[in-house]
Amino acid sequence: MGLVCGVIKEGGVVCWGSRPANPGVSAVSGESEILASGRGSGCGLFGVREDSHEVECWGNIELASIPKGSGFLSIASSDYATSGKFQRSIVNGFDLSLYKKVKKKAVHFIIKWTPHFWCCYLLHRNTTKLQEKVYKMSLNSTGKADEEERREDVAAVERQDSREVDEGKGTWKHAAFHVATTIATPAAYAPLPFALASLGWPLGVSSLVGATLATWYSSLLIASLWRWNGKKQITYRHLAESIFGFWGYWSIAFFQQVASLGNNIAIQIAAGSSLKAVYKHYHKEGTLTLQHFIIFFGAFELFLSQLPDIHSLRWVNALCTFSTIGFAGTTIGVTLYNGKNMDRKSVSYSVQGSSSLKRFKAFNALGAIAFSFGDAMLPEIQNTVKEPAKKNLYKGVSAAYTVIILTYWQLAFCGYWAFGSEVQPYILASLTVPEWTIVMANLFAVIQISGCYQIYCRPTYAYFENNMLRSKTASYFPLKNCLIRLVCTSIYIVLITLVAAAMPFFGDFVSICGAIGFTPLDFVFPAIAYLKSGRMPKNMELRISVQLLNLAIATWFSVVAVLGCIGAVRFIVEDIKTYKFFHDL
Repeated sequence: MGLVCGVIKEGGVVCWGSRPANPGVSAVSGESEILASGRGSGCGLFGVREDSHEVECWGNIELASIPKGSGFLSIASSDYATSGKFQRSIVNGFDLSLYKKVKKKAVHFIIKWTPHFWCCYLLHRNTTKLQEKVYKMSLNSTGKADEEERREDVAAVERQDSREVDEGKGTWKHAAFHVATTIATPAAYAPLPFALASLGWPLGVSSLVGATLATWYSSLLIASLWRWNGKKQITYRHLAESIFGFWGYWSIAFFQQVASLGNNIAIQIAAGSSLKAVYKHYHKEGTLTLQHFIIFFGAFELFLSQLPDIHSLRWVNALCTFSTIGFAGTTIGVTLYNGKNMDRKSVSYSVQGSSSLKRFKAFNALGAIAFSFGDAMLPEIQNTVKEPAKKNLYKGVSAAYTVIILTYWQLAFCGYWAFGSEVQPYILASLTVPEWTIVMANLFAVIQISGCYQIYCRPTYAYFENNMLRSKTASYFPLKNCLIRLVCTSIYIVLITLVAAAMPFFGDFVSICGAIGFTPLDFVFPAIAYLKSGRMPKNMELRISVQLLNLAIATWFSVVAVLGCIGAVRFIVEDIKTYKFFHDL
């Protein structure tokens, strides 16, 4: 029986085993050698603080004598010596699990035992990434185990746990589903004809095509920064922090929250409107209002919010992607049908209103177009994709944008052609016949929005859940962790539902969310971050071209963000003056 110490490069040391025969025993981390010593009797737990290289000892615990049930185990990080409870279960030996949250860190400590082998896994999460370190100790307690039997034990444990710690599991097809679900929502399609009507044909078409190409290019830039400094960037915030430092992290956190909240308010209004349209088709004199359906949709999202992560939503998002195609195809067909049955001479394509109103409409439209290409979750999506993650995301993004181009442009152009300047902010509200196809389009919209909503709320859930689990009241039991998730998701969805029901101004939220949230995230930051990272082509002419292109994108869309915000705020103020809170639109 001997003592083994595992040194975590960025998080301290954990040691376990019996009291060593010699005063010290070496533990190696990289090229450095640190001495760790144990004191006391029995099976002690030892650790070396990485910051000071001082030896610490926590308790004297004889693992073999721990009674079945709960016990006590300790662990040290570079910040604290912390302790927590574990539960012991007998499965061909015993399995001890410790879940402990410390300041800015989360540690998962697992000990697996077979008759001849101890296998200890330490998963260390810091502010930038999840590190995996594996430390193994051979314990021939009987002295009779041969090498072949020991190898079989090792292989069995490794096969089991390799599945448990694998992060990226998705293919490029899954990435395409996630990206398409995130961007191509009915709430993104629906305002495009209205945006074109606010800009007119020349400026509207050029703005839509330019935004499509710019956001596809920006998505490829973000995907290329996946391991730009040799470290995997698993969230948008951490990518920004690795390039711009402290202010980069918090700037992206702010814009991401604005985009997430604004997007989910807008799409919850859209989902409520679609549900109400279906209801009114079957109950012409029904008394349920838009607010009722916004609440019903919120309750369904609360149910989906209990799924653990984005990857667990992959089949939901696959269904949502097909619903996107169904929504776009149905809406385009019904729009053309309505357009052909209208008196074409009565359709006007001129922008209505005074010069001042036209300017504000144009500003508002720029924000709406930016919203339609919103994707504030690309690094989080890339984290669900297996290696080679960069190549797989390139393919996934390109596949998703193929769907977007084939549907966005047609719906925008057909909607504006059919209804002209009279088109509604939510295109389905402009359709009249045939009713059964309108019902089908609305159902496609609700299905698709349900998946998009989940993608955008996940960063908020993760932030608050992690902070609650780091607190002194952190739970070590899955049931209590589920209760924490239920509390976090309930608070979030209740707040979103309340705002959506109180101010159901779909077009206004679309514009302000696009201007303040998505424009910085999807157009400005990727261009600047790529320049800052220094990952430029070696060819001088190509390097200069990329630099000029990125600067042009960042500059123009910074202007779009300001103008879109001005236009959106102006129309929100006007709508608040016109309508009461909780108005049934």
